[in-house]
Amino acid sequence: MVVPLSFISSVWTFSELETNVTSVIGHTIQMERFPQGSKISLDKFIFELPSEKSYAPEEAVCDELAINGDAEDNDGGGYAYYPFYSTDWGKFNPVVVDEVDENGVVFNKFYRNKYRYNRYHSMRFYPNTNCFVPGYVYTVSLRIRVDKPFDFYMNFRARKPDGSWHSHYILQDP
Repeated sequence: MVVPLSFISSVWTFSELETNVTSVIGHTIQMERFPQGSKISLDKFIFELPSEKSYAPEEAVCDELAINGDAEDNDGGGYAYYPFYSTDWGKFNPVVVDEVDENGVVFNKFYRNKYRYNRYHSMRFYPNTNCFVPGYVYTVSLRIRVDKPFDFYMNFRARKPDGSWHSHYILQDP
């Protein structure tokens, strides 16, 4: 049985313990949990730090609150989606899809969530909260493709010092 080619990406942060040379003597990256007898081919592997295009420009840090929200210029050969992250790392990963015209020319890139198993599994990102000013008016817009009717919302969540959460729905389909 031939399984179609999949592009997967992940983003993580090394903890202080993981990078402390006095407590760690080496690292490995493991790909596992494939069924016994599986044949695995690895076509391309990219392991890199996010580049400057994954961060707001220093001279205009508050101009774009969702950095690279249009998916046009990602790191990792076009498949890394930093600064976005998945709500459930183990179940699905967002991918960047190239939309091509009849001549095979890419005219649009977009994020697609695959392997979701709960309706709340989605892409998230950490906005630069230093850019928010109480009382200012902010706008948000997005284009969504769906394959069946759905209700959706965009939620802004803030963690309070006591550990509880404050949620504010900033975009909602009735």
